[in-house]
Amino acid sequence: MRNSGIYAAMALGLLLTCSACLALSRVTDSMALIAIKIANPASRIGSTWNTNLPMDKWFGVGLKNDRVDSLNFTNFALKTLPQEIIYLSELTYLNLISTTQAVDTLPPEIGSLSKLSTLLLQSVQLIPAEFGNLTNLKSLYIYYLPMPALPPELGNCSALQKLTIDNSILLRSYNASPCNRQSFKPG
Repeated sequence: MRNSGIYAAMALGLLLTCSACLALSRVTDSMALIAIKIANPASRIGSTWNTNLPMDKWFGVGLKNDRVDSLNFTNFALKTLPQEIIYLSELTYLNLISTTQAVDTLPPEIGSLSKLSTLLLQSVQLIPAEFGNLTNLKSLYIYYLPMPALPPELGNCSALQKLTIDNSILLRSYNASPCNRQSFKPG
């Protein structure tokens, strides 16, 4: 009987610890989103993200299990993606396509988003080498790629199943079939 009291206390401690971790995770998610908002004062985020409301009410933000798992910045005129993106550890979907402006440089921290499986980009001038750390990336869509080549580290994205490069100087000469994804050499 005495052991059951100890087990109950341990279970309660574990439950409180898990609850605190979940709350802390939600706080770090919201802090990352606020950093994105601050870094983009001229974007549409300013008028659609009310920090007095819970983040699940913010336009373009998707939650799963109380964590940010998707960000859809279509037509948000986002120009900068800050390094705080690293705190969105549950992010699986990121859409950075815009019709007016585009994030032109991805921060190296994007390579730490280990659960990211779908990424949509537009007019990216620089893809960091850390991009190759996205081992769960399954779909990559790049609209207008002004650079002459993709970084060779993209070949490390072992889960990549679909690579679409549209309206690019690479469009006619780039072979990124799944059987050739390790080399990413022009076709």
